[in-house]
Amino acid sequence: MKRNLFFLIIFSGSVAFSQNFDINRYMPLNIKKAVENSTRSYDGKPGAKYVQNELSYKITAELHPTEGKVTGSEEIIFKNNFDATLEDLVFRLYQDSFKKGVMRDFQIDPADLHDGTIITNLKINGVPINPEGDKVMRYGTTMSVKLDEPIPSGGSVAVSVSWEVQLPKINRVRMGKYNDSTFFVAYWYPQISVYDDLQGWDMSSYTMNHEFYNNFADFDVTITVPEGYLVWATGELQNPGEVYSDELLKLYNKAKGSEEVVHIISKEKKNELKTQKGKNRFHYTAKYVPDFAFTSAVDYLWDASVMTVDAKTGRKTFISAVYNENSKDFYDVAEIARKAIKYLSEDLPGVPYPYPAMTVFNGQGGMEFPMMVNDGSTESYTSAVGLTSHEIAHTWFPFFMGTNEVKYAHMDEGWAVMLPFKFQKEAGNYNPVARTIAVYEALAGREYEVPPMVPSNQLRGQTYRMTAYNRPATAYYLLQGYLGEEKFREAMRYYISEWNGKHPMPFDFFNSMSTFAGEDLSWFFKPWFFDWAYPDLSFEVSGGGEYTVTNNGRMPVPVKIYEVKGDERKLVHSQPVSVWKDGATSLKVKLPKPAEGAHFELGDKETPDANRSDNVIK
Repeated sequence: MKRNLFFLIIFSGSVAFSQNFDINRYMPLNIKKAVENSTRSYDGKPGAKYVQNELSYKITAELHPTEGKVTGSEEIIFKNNFDATLEDLVFRLYQDSFKKGVMRDFQIDPADLHDGTIITNLKINGVPINPEGDKVMRYGTTMSVKLDEPIPSGGSVAVSVSWEVQLPKINRVRMGKYNDSTFFVAYWYPQISVYDDLQGWDMSSYTMNHEFYNNFADFDVTITVPEGYLVWATGELQNPGEVYSDELLKLYNKAKGSEEVVHIISKEKKNELKTQKGKNRFHYTAKYVPDFAFTSAVDYLWDASVMTVDAKTGRKTFISAVYNENSKDFYDVAEIARKAIKYLSEDLPGVPYPYPAMTVFNGQGGMEFPMMVNDGSTESYTSAVGLTSHEIAHTWFPFFMGTNEVKYAHMDEGWAVMLPFKFQKEAGNYNPVARTIAVYEALAGREYEVPPMVPSNQLRGQTYRMTAYNRPATAYYLLQGYLGEEKFREAMRYYISEWNGKHPMPFDFFNSMSTFAGEDLSWFFKPWFFDWAYPDLSFEVSGGGEYTVTNNGRMPVPVKIYEVKGDERKLVHSQPVSVWKDGATSLKVKLPKPAEGAHFELGDKETPDANRSDNVIK
């Protein structure tokens, strides 16, 4: 991917501070080897020999609504850019997670179980491969093919696959068939797995709890649907004039030129024919994205507009909300999405939205895809703000950044929680920071809490949620408080400028932040991401107007002491998280005598503490 002009302007100079930070002492052997091989570095920058493979997909598919399945064929071009000869080609067949007998994290209704992805044709460089033969091994959701002719460094291979998949209609994990006229289709095409400098081929199997790790690729996708079905997908529609009715095309073009939301399909028009007669072929293309998803519906409403996301270049994004007329919260989602994208582009992370489109679809749950979101209905405007902004924040993490969600969920979910905090507080009229911290405190320091650096695919339930969402989001928020909003934003921009379009791992992030900050932040990252530590400060009288604050949980958190009288709270003493950076476990604080009827309290709702019972002195 060509480096964005935005980053070239901001970071035209070099960042001076660089060293082998203390956190690197805890670097696993496979990552140290990558540093030795010059694909990674100790200062957080991509190594001089960092590479990744190149892929393109040309897919022709058809949605069969009544049967609830998709059939397709694809041509894949794969180029090996590594200094290694590849003797196997590894595929992901995500719908095999519904295959009978396959290991998964959730119970699935028997009606949704099937025989997995049905491969009807497989060719490599034009040579037929028997999908059931001894050259092909399927395990979990992976398919490994032994190559007759290995792929040399710099070599390419052409793959042809024809297949069909059945969509779930009861246990719709992140996607599926909602009824005969409404579908969200994801994880639906055979894709080539990631081969990287840290582990070689990614052989992990998708078991439904953890998420994904994909190659960046170019997509050219044509989807055939019956008359009356519309399709929204990753990328940009190439043939609106061939598939839309004349009236719909007119409103679509109006929205493509409007900074105000246009009701392309309203309640009054939802039952009119919106497509050309007969089957229609929707042609979408997307450049350098890690996945492709699409949705199809007959009677959904559609609001859309464009917005300038990069003031320097004038680049615009087409923003849509597609929803069931009974989902009252979704009538505001097109506008919420606009505001969220503006905030994320201009404030935090402060990097312009990188893609030409965003569609928020009203399906079920809450799940992100490149340029697509699948969200269920919520009960309030506040909830709609929270859910919409969280899923759109995933555009930057993991999609723009290419992080490995399978192993490092905190590198995307933690950010998607934290990045929109300020936006949610202002637009949603609630305190998302306090809410996130309250949930974290309930598990912090208990035996089911583990450090976020434990690989995410080894975790389940609350343990997974805390390490993926609440603990890292809290850490990022406290780091922002320590560095200050502006410096934190610039550090994030620096990290993104170095790693967007690649595959960063946690040490790349830790070291990038230390490099830009101009100080070794290992004292902060180690307890928050590596240690069995937890936030727990206690407060007691020492005598003579002096008090002792003890860090029982060994986690660096800010010290804030308030004088409290009734509903009034006045901050009388504060120290940043760095007060614990040198390993201190307690500190002495001199406080004035409290006013009559007042008392001292340690901490607040935005400072985590697993045990608040020892935070009050009366």
